[in-house]
Amino acid sequence: MIITVRQLSLADVDWAAAVLAATGLRARQPELRRYLALEPGGYCAAEADGRPVGLGGFAAYADLAFVGNMAVVPEMQGRGVGRAILHRMLEDIDRCGIPTTLLEATPEGEPLYRKSGFVEEHRTLAYAGSGAFRPGEAPVPETGLAVRTLTEADLDAVAAFDRPRFGGSRLPALARFLQDFPGRGRLARRPSRRGRDARGELSAAADAPRRGRFRPAAGASPGAAPPGHAPGPRHGRRVRRRRSPLR
Repeated sequence: MIITVRQLSLADVDWAAAVLAATGLRARQPELRRYLALEPGGYCAAEADGRPVGLGGFAAYADLAFVGNMAVVPEMQGRGVGRAILHRMLEDIDRCGIPTTLLEATPEGEPLYRKSGFVEEHRTLAYAGSGAFRPGEAPVPETGLAVRTLTEADLDAVAAFDRPRFGGSRLPALARFLQDFPGRGRLARRPSRRGRDARGELSAAADAPRRGRFRPAAGASPGAAPPGHAPGPRHGRRVRRRRSPLR
């Protein structure tokens, strides 16, 4: 069996979405097109004897790259396809001069990432929304936050707030989500004791409401999470790799 890895293109979006669905991931064709628009050279496709069997992608944020949507069709898992995809992406990231790579690891994928030079940074917990996303202004009495709709004029401030928490600038991603889903973003602030908005807790989110997920999102504390989140945790690990020779 010959495994080859090449760049993913728009022509691959349909089968790529099918592979993600087969492995329990939910990125659909519009999302994949959005990711390719934001990072044209960031996605790879793997083929085994000419047949598409997997994919993966990364997004670059200045000194940080974030890997995601790693997927291999079930019948080809454990046969080196995921390793080939990951190493191709890490080579591309290294060529870009990006010193740090992050990803969210499942227990199944963690051994591969550790062998590729990643170390655990912290545990992660994802929450899924349980109700409909309703546009409009929303006070949150139990937290003291004032919530309003995110606008284009807010993006620079939100990106600056987000950068030290995420590790890189997500301004292009925030702008794209706001463009694709106008009126769906939220910004929350806790007014200062002097009555000014100067700093306070802030959280911004934008995503397709029918999926009940919020991203990109940032918060100064758990209390600053976008309204609409409800317990439904999925555990994982954030792992980090700094540039080093591949093994």
